[in-house]
Amino acid sequence: MGCGGSKSVGQTLGFKAVGDPKSRCTLMMKEATLLQTNIKLVVKEVKVFQATADKTLDGIKQLLATPLPKIYETDDAAAEALLHPTVATIAGENFSAEAAVKAKEAFTNSAAPRQMETWLVKYEEAMFKQKLLNKSFDELHHARNKVASARGKEESLRRGGAAGEDPKLVEAMRVVQLMQDKLNIATENYRVEEEAQYTRLVNLINEASTIGPSIRERLGEMANALASVRDAVPSEGGAPMAASAPVSPSSAAGAAVAAAREAVQASQVASTQVSSPPASSPPAAATPVASTPVASTPVASSPTIASAMAAAKESVLAAHPAEARETVIATPSKRTA
Repeated sequence: MGCGGSKSVGQTLGFKAVGDPKSRCTLMMKEATLLQTNIKLVVKEVKVFQATADKTLDGIKQLLATPLPKIYETDDAAAEALLHPTVATIAGENFSAEAAVKAKEAFTNSAAPRQMETWLVKYEEAMFKQKLLNKSFDELHHARNKVASARGKEESLRRGGAAGEDPKLVEAMRVVQLMQDKLNIATENYRVEEEAQYTRLVNLINEASTIGPSIRERLGEMANALASVRDAVPSEGGAPMAASAPVSPSSAAGAAVAAAREAVQASQVASTQVSSPPASSPPAAATPVASTPVASTPVASSPTIASAMAAAKESVLAAHPAEARETVIATPSKRTA
């Protein structure tokens, strides 16, 4: 069991106790400590990754739920959107925020290094037991030295001529037997503790051999969870074009007002053409010219303008009674020549 000469292993394993550097448990513990250092580092990095992934996926979910800007082809469409706003998100109408949250939780949970954390707990227990084993070895080594010292005194007395019932020899022999009994107890204690520690370290190292396959499994679960996050996002996003819904009352009112405006503008142009005489030109030689009938320019009549304005007013009143009270639709005054 490697119970050779004593030597401090404080620099090797970080122990304060003195142990046997040649024992199987000491070497196994040393190699497990190297693995523990790397596992502890990875666990720390995985937790940072979990927090980052959780924050990133939350940001993605918020982005997908953000309203998508619309494209308005006309001013009337923009005015309609102000009166009756509709919301289309970046992800589209089939996006499920609840499904995205569940998928995100599955992803972050699958990344949890549970097996590695469990192994680290068992490692700490093994380290504590190793320190106790080192203490037992120190007690065993001390008992061996005591026995050797007692035997040395006994042999020294015998070489000096002491024999038989010599009181000093009898006392020396009694001390030797006492030290030997303590050595036997220390040896048995160390044997029991060493076997228990060996079994503990064997189990710890066997579990360490499953960390690789466990990481592979966790990565597979993370990939499936991330695919679920992807599937929660529709393949087609929201539509940027303003929906061309059936004409609403407010749209009909806008169309009526636009028609009335056009009628007024046509009337004003016609009145200008009638009231302005043609520019005078120098008299020319009288040449007989065949008379050609000239088509008269159609002029919007006042009844046409009035009808259009009346229709616009009725449409506005019907669509927005409260707003129409504050709106004045003025009829154009007749221009004077």
